[in-house]
Amino acid sequence: MSRLGYRFSALILVFIASLAWTLSSGGASAGTATGAPRYYTVNGISYMSGAAVMTSPGKVSAMVEAGSTNKSIPAGWVGAYAKIYSSSGALKCSSGWKYNSGSLPKNTGQVAFCDKNLTGAYYSDGATRAWDGDSYKTYGANRSPSQNS
Repeated sequence: MSRLGYRFSALILVFIASLAWTLSSGGASAGTATGAPRYYTVNGISYMSGAAVMTSPGKVSAMVEAGSTNKSIPAGWVGAYAKIYSSSGALKCSSGWKYNSGSLPKNTGQVAFCDKNLTGAYYSDGATRAWDGDSYKTYGANRSPSQNS
């Protein structure tokens, strides 16, 4: 697995740990599904982004993250937007744009979360933005597969 693959795996582990409160205490099963990472370069910064959805009984959490793989990112230069969709494509939750308030070191990223009490099958999707010096360039995140809650 490439270094970026490990980075994405570590990202998902952090996501799971940070949302552990969504797991029921009765040992009920939960699941996580991740979309394929997306790579792009803007203003000399190489970015990686990804979307993930985590479910537990009656709860769905979505995450989108974008970060640099080659250098630090100045404050305000990267944004993320997470959304939860039903398997039929109906939007259920959106985070709005979340931008980095401070400089981000290489291999860290800006994260957007969205949580909702839902049952059924859902996936995470969203977008990321990177500053090119004049304006933001927007890139869709590769959506996660559907996951049952």
